[in-house]
Amino acid sequence: MKFTRRIGKGLLKCLGPILFLFLVLKVVDPKKAWELLRGLRWDLCALSLVFFPWVIGVHALRWWIIARLVGMKSGLKRLFQVYYVGWFLGFLPPGGVAVMAKVFYLRRDGEPAGRISISLGVDKLFDLVSTAIFAIYGLLYFQESLFQGYGTWLGLVGGAVVFTGLLWKGKWIWEKAIEGLMRYVSKFRGSIKDVLSESDRAAQALWKGMGLRVFLKLMLLSICLDLSRAMALFLLARAMGLDITLPFAFACRALIGLVQVIPVTIGGLGTREAVLVLTFPLAGLSPEAAVALGFLLFLWNVAFHLSGVFSWLAEPVSYKRELRTQGNS
Repeated sequence: MKFTRRIGKGLLKCLGPILFLFLVLKVVDPKKAWELLRGLRWDLCALSLVFFPWVIGVHALRWWIIARLVGMKSGLKRLFQVYYVGWFLGFLPPGGVAVMAKVFYLRRDGEPAGRISISLGVDKLFDLVSTAIFAIYGLLYFQESLFQGYGTWLGLVGGAVVFTGLLWKGKWIWEKAIEGLMRYVSKFRGSIKDVLSESDRAAQALWKGMGLRVFLKLMLLSICLDLSRAMALFLLARAMGLDITLPFAFACRALIGLVQVIPVTIGGLGTREAVLVLTFPLAGLSPEAAVALGFLLFLWNVAFHLSGVFSWLAEPVSYKRELRTQGNS
């Protein structure tokens, strides 16, 4: 069997589950971890479900602001539905379905593929930037206990490396990223030249409308997403009876988000638990509590993705039929 990039990415994502099994079998006592899960406060678990529509709503609002900048006509309600469908389908194999779903639905609405791709690329960029900013907080919070006083330096050096890289190769990175996204999106519209031409106009409109006020709005929404996920972690920890503070929960979630930038897991399984196993002893909590909470967060994440099935059922799509339709348009 020929080794392909898709096979390599699939094998890479198996590292997280393998790490989870190692933690369960070699690091913690599974019975103690299970006992913690058996004593859950279901009222707090139910309260954490409020973040399902809230997080998607904030995502949709940020995407809507970007979409308006590039000249798209779709409303906020429509983008909420499309984002939720992509959230649901993106959790299922094969990979890349989330982007495909968003392109499918918006192309059916008459949105140009080039504008869609630019809006998706910029939306993802704000995700990465907010993750980096939030990670700095985590590094500073744990700088003495976990990083032996080097947390500040790690944050500064890491930020300097990223900033230098953007100054040196920022334009090249942007062009390559957009080119790759264009080639992906072009399968839904006959010619890549048409997509590239439309994306150029969308990019010009984006830079023209991206003032400081708009940029700050997008950044605040992005940070709000990270804080919301941290709040969900805090509620689920409390549901297990774990005595953690909000700043500690935010710092843990910041490091989890940083680690999960690397695609070596499925739904965060394994990497999330590894971060918590390192940080929980600093708050006087056991590794069993870390693994139990990590697994509970995994189940919460699965339920979050699957909740998008209702948006999909409201307007299901056949990918094979849509590919033929878009390819012939």
